[in-house]
Amino acid sequence: MSYPLRQLRPVVLILLSTFGIVASIAFRFASLPAASSYVLAGCIVVTLLSLAVDVVAGLRAGEFGLDFLAAVAMASALWFGENLAGAIVAVMYAGGQFLEAYAHHRADEGMSDLLAKIPRTARRLRRRSPPPSASAPSKRAFRPPTKWPSSRKSALADRC
Repeated sequence: MSYPLRQLRPVVLILLSTFGIVASIAFRFASLPAASSYVLAGCIVVTLLSLAVDVVAGLRAGEFGLDFLAAVAMASALWFGENLAGAIVAVMYAGGQFLEAYAHHRADEGMSDLLAKIPRTARRLRRRSPPPSASAPSKRAFRPPTKWPSSRKSALADRC
């Protein structure tokens, strides 16, 4: 099954962002804070590049959304050296993109299934004679049962 790059991008971003934070924690435990910081910065840069493509496309279409604010948050986290905060924003952005792609896929799948069930041909029925008249069943007046269950007798008998 082949997927276009547009569909794989959210999966790659969420995996890369999550792996970046986990690797950074592992480097911290191994007493390598510089490596931890570089891994987080790399995670932010890759996510920020992907986000920049979406932001530019959105600004060209005249849309200003939360993607722009996420890009500003990640860029400022890189600028001020708060790499963990930027990586957390990257995971949040990647998770949102992943959930959006999953929901879009499920909606497309549901619509395809629904459209597969529609009839392809229609037939018109012509009647030469009027349909026979159908009489409605006669309505009988409600009569309570003659034998009451012992536990419900008093409550139902009062209502009838």
